[in-house]
Amino acid sequence: MSIQPDLVGYHRSIGQQLANLQNQVRDLIGDHHWLSDGEHKEAILRKTIRDHISEEFHVGTGFAISDVGCTSKQVDILISDKYAPCLFQEGDFRIVSMISVRSFVEVKTKQDSLSELRETVEKLSGNICLPRTCFGAVVDKLLPPAGLFVYNEPRFHVPEKLNEIVGNLFAEQSFINWISLGKNWFIPQLSHIFSKRCFNGANKHKVS
Repeated sequence: MSIQPDLVGYHRSIGQQLANLQNQVRDLIGDHHWLSDGEHKEAILRKTIRDHISEEFHVGTGFAISDVGCTSKQVDILISDKYAPCLFQEGDFRIVSMISVRSFVEVKTKQDSLSELRETVEKLSGNICLPRTCFGAVVDKLLPPAGLFVYNEPRFHVPEKLNEIVGNLFAEQSFINWISLGKNWFIPQLSHIFSKRCFNGANKHKVS
């Protein structure tokens, strides 16, 4: 009996690996140091991406700086060209020029409400918009995509809120390209409006 390829099953198994690993630190330390638990989950996702991404990319954490000195806040997962010049590097931590960035990813354990999700997306939008707008690129492909990865299933009813999430949250904060909520939900963005809104919103979302 032949075994047929199952790409969906394969990707589900990757998701299951994340689910199995995410609570290991919490099982060991309980609630004594939640910061370590969050950092552990970021590290798990970085490793998973690293295992499946081309070797030409560096997967770490750090900051991006535009060509005129505009700086992001620290990015949970910063994917950049491995062989491009680096301003500073220590282990997985990097400070890189915006032109070498290939993606920004924010990592959260959970999002308990739509308002919390909106607040998280606004923070990520503000984090990445300023270096993008200062960078001066006007071609979509030069602007690195950004996304939000949430480990746990949302506590609000996604089917009822899906139109609101896509219609309002993305329309207003369209610097974000995708949101992954738990194991069952992936929400993409209409990318053709992304760069226009980012540049038009330069004064609306500034990093303090």
